[in-house]
Amino acid sequence: GYHLTVDDQVYHGKATGLFLASMLRLHRDKSPRYKKVDKLLEVLGIFSINLLEDYILQVVGGHEVSEKRIKEYAKAMSENTRKLGAHDFEITYEDLEEAFTISLNKESENKL
Repeated sequence: GYHLTVDDQVYHGKATGLFLASMLRLHRDKSPRYKKVDKLLEVLGIFSINLLEDYILQVVGGHEVSEKRIKEYAKAMSENTRKLGAHDFEITYEDLEEAFTISLNKESENKL
């Protein structure tokens, strides 16, 4: 969410929220500790990452970013080895580009 906050003036809570579902998917799919994601969803009473993502979009709304900017953000993040090194699994440029693409340019299909 850093790039949205700094470059697009999206408040930090919204920017972070928009990426939560994508990051949970990465952890679920790549981390040896993936069961923590399922436990988190269970505690929240939300039974899928897609439902969590939709709920977040209902609360904070979406944010549109061009494909060019998505690629720039993914490149910048993929080069930030300090932040990426904090994870217990590898995160690639492709992972980041997919996360930005999935997280941005969408709106909730439901209403609260």
